[in-house]
Amino acid sequence: MVIAGFYEGTVDFDPGTGTFNSSADGFDGFILKLDVNGDLIWFRAIEGVEDQAIFSMELGNDGSVYLTGYYSNTTDFDPSGNQSLASAKSGDDPFVLKLDKDGSFEWVYAFGADGNLDGGNKIAVGDDGSVGVIGNYEGTIDFPTPSGMKTVDGRGSDDTFILKLDKDGNYEWSYDVGGESRDYGQAVDIDKNGNLYFGGYTLSDDFVIDTNGENVQKSFPEFTRNAFLIKYNADGSFNKQYAHQAESLTDMTLDGEGNLYVCGAFDDEGYIGNPELDLTPPHLEFDDIYFLKLTEDLDPVESGSIVGLGEDLALDIEISDDNEVYLTGWFKSDIRPNTNDPSEIIETDDFDGDVYVVKLSSMSSSVVNLNVETSEMKIFPNPVDDFLDLSQLQISKTARVRILNSSGQLVIERSLGNGRIDLSLSSGSYYLHILDETQSYTGKFIKV
Repeated sequence: MVIAGFYEGTVDFDPGTGTFNSSADGFDGFILKLDVNGDLIWFRAIEGVEDQAIFSMELGNDGSVYLTGYYSNTTDFDPSGNQSLASAKSGDDPFVLKLDKDGSFEWVYAFGADGNLDGGNKIAVGDDGSVGVIGNYEGTIDFPTPSGMKTVDGRGSDDTFILKLDKDGNYEWSYDVGGESRDYGQAVDIDKNGNLYFGGYTLSDDFVIDTNGENVQKSFPEFTRNAFLIKYNADGSFNKQYAHQAESLTDMTLDGEGNLYVCGAFDDEGYIGNPELDLTPPHLEFDDIYFLKLTEDLDPVESGSIVGLGEDLALDIEISDDNEVYLTGWFKSDIRPNTNDPSEIIETDDFDGDVYVVKLSSMSSSVVNLNVETSEMKIFPNPVDDFLDLSQLQISKTARVRILNSSGQLVIERSLGNGRIDLSLSSGSYYLHILDETQSYTGKFIKV
């Protein structure tokens, strides 16, 4: 097992009975390897004058470790005691680093941009050792190439870069995607043929995909956040874009047959591109979790969602050799992950967010639809004065009643009982969620 990230202060990186302390004045990157029993094999730190952070890690077929994130000022990327120094252009700059399976330095590709918060967000490694990276930058970004420096001017406040390196860390190609508003790259993967898939979200209504020919432009409604998914061939030529109506695309993974699985967040209606797969969540005004399976041609074939009353998000998706899909992320409300067993509810008592892990069975034969079977409820009278009368509901007295304010904070929690709810609350808008083993109701009311 290999773990990477960043730390501050003094940390004991030995999870066993021993001690292995490492200290950082600001942020330093770290990589550690554990054996099957969780014992420390080796630890490496990426250190420099100011901050360094590792945001994403991937292992090669031979156990090599590939990393991306940001560095600032002057950083030594060789953790073995030798030096491989790089100096940032301005503020935080992106890097791509390779270590061998023993944690020894192989190569680093460091590049610079004008912004203070530039960096690599996600990394992927192909079967041939080639590397794909997606990240963000502000202003102008410079890519060192065999023929000199490639300089790209961004289109807006935050743009997304996509980059491919060969197995030795040499530049192959790069592109800029984005528009006049904030764009954020979150996901990348490489298929068995070396084709690269990139995803994220954009706030731009004039989203432009850079290619080695004529640029491809996609228009979105103003003042909305939308997911994007782009496929490039191995040689850097543009292949296809896929646009679905979702808030974000946070991660992706490929199965052995070349099918692509993506996940993220959606609100309102999740338009998938196939009416039979579109998702209409029975929730109110919060993001919910979606996942989607596409062919290698980016044709959608299966979709599903996990919904609750609060803000819920999928951050990572993986698939096993048996085509079992694993999702992880966080949730701020009770969620029901499996309508085959309506009594199965994942509860949270912390509306700041809890972590979940969900395992889904194979998606190869049928559409998996995990929408919570929820009915939208008309509350009468509305506005409400001192008491909320729910006695008319044909639902168990043990059903769980939760009321949240407009910020999503839990303000009342109790069993339904006789259905008469005392509203000792300040005036304003509130969300009602009632849940038992077989059904769920949601509604919105105004307290006067």
